[in-house]
Amino acid sequence: MPPKRIIVAQPPSLCRAGEGLLQVGVMPWMRPPRRVTVDGTRLTLAAEPMMTFIVKATFSYAHCTSPEDEMTLAPEPEGLSLDVPSELPGAAEDELAYSSDFVPLKRDCDVLLTGHATSRRPSKLLPAAIRLGKMERSFAVASDAMSVRIPLIAEAIRDLAGNRADPVGPRLTPPLLEEHPYGFDFAAYNTAPPSQQLEEIPHAAPLTLTGLSERADILSLKLPAVRPRIWVDTDRALGAPLRLLCDTVWLDTDRQLCVLVYRTDLPIPSFELDGIAQVTLAMAPDGVVVDLKDVQAELDRGVFEGAVLLSDFDDDAASADDSLFAKYSAWRKPVEPALSLAAYAAIGAELAENRQPRHDTLKSHGMDDDSFLVEERGWLTRISEAALRGDPSLAARYGELFVAAQDRLAGPGEGKESLAEYAALKVDVEDAPDPTKLLEERRMTLAEWMRMDRRWTRKAMEDAAVEAEIKRRCAAYRARVETGSLPAGEGARDRGLPPGKEG
Repeated sequence: MPPKRIIVAQPPSLCRAGEGLLQVGVMPWMRPPRRVTVDGTRLTLAAEPMMTFIVKATFSYAHCTSPEDEMTLAPEPEGLSLDVPSELPGAAEDELAYSSDFVPLKRDCDVLLTGHATSRRPSKLLPAAIRLGKMERSFAVASDAMSVRIPLIAEAIRDLAGNRADPVGPRLTPPLLEEHPYGFDFAAYNTAPPSQQLEEIPHAAPLTLTGLSERADILSLKLPAVRPRIWVDTDRALGAPLRLLCDTVWLDTDRQLCVLVYRTDLPIPSFELDGIAQVTLAMAPDGVVVDLKDVQAELDRGVFEGAVLLSDFDDDAASADDSLFAKYSAWRKPVEPALSLAAYAAIGAELAENRQPRHDTLKSHGMDDDSFLVEERGWLTRISEAALRGDPSLAARYGELFVAAQDRLAGPGEGKESLAEYAALKVDVEDAPDPTKLLEERRMTLAEWMRMDRRWTRKAMEDAAVEAEIKRRCAAYRARVETGSLPAGEGARDRGLPPGKEG
């Protein structure tokens, strides 16, 4: 049986194209035995099963020209991954561009680089530097040929005197231990060189890249002034807040991406029954306290996805996914529609027209089936509640807007039928056992017929002579059908003639 999937809920502010912008993984592991002091007595606690939550946020600094410019969440985030081999020219076979996200915790924080060093003037040795908070490292990048762009591969990294130096990218992640012994040093899971490690990643810290951007010799930035927030639903408590700590900053100087990886952990009863059902995420700006209730109120339009498991990277991996159940469970509460009544009616009219697949129609309005279903549920609830209070005006207004929207969708060939053609089709539709099938046989949609009927009804209301002529034509046509001179349901169009021309 595949393992149960923990569900991750993200509000609309953290969604793009039906997917969440924050990538979330979970990792069970055994915390090693440890010694604690209780009332002056030293005790040794046994190993304990834990669940680490890994949250990965991808920001872009492509538009940033100064520290005042905020990095923004990239529309295509980097996915959670294991070790990713470097594809830079000249990289060694075992060299990494990115080290595995799936480690239980790190003792210190890693600052890592991939991409190219750049310069305005060609050289065989390009100076570069990175400064983040208290961490500052200056280095050089060597090449056999004069160049203005040299890859940041391990073989090329030098100190400023030209001597070999530690790489600026990650080293291989060590094998994960099934059990960590007492006193285990979690620095083993740090992959940055010592000169690129910090005790903590300062929030919104200034970041300076020298010789690492084609846009400027010195690019002054700052880390995002926002923090992800996480709440966990367990079998013991719903919405328990956990504190996420950023322990990895990864910069791709070529794609101008800044990836921040956050981690937090929680004791669990066991690996088999972790007791965790769902995690909910939010992103909080500086100084803003985010309330879980406010986040939950937006989840009708949010995204529910399964958390990534380490086992997902096995070729034959399979796991249970209850994300749809979790999403639709959030719909039990009333929802306020975000679309105006006019916009909702217009989309409904376009869907009823059925000129293209439903998915394409909704996509043209920036929606999908789920997001439109939320709006539909919201408006139907409001209309029905008003009707129960004895107020039919909202339903009537929706009908007016729908008809107006449907009329605006009339094709260029509509409205050219004669009164006789309309009268003949009107009789056939009224008398047909299945009007929809009849219209299909006449190569006409229900919406086209409704528009035609409304056009002639308005003309009849405005001109008594037109009303009388429609009645006369309908009676004459029906008489011919009843006398057998024209079989019922087989109007003139079935004989290759425009409907009504015969009479």
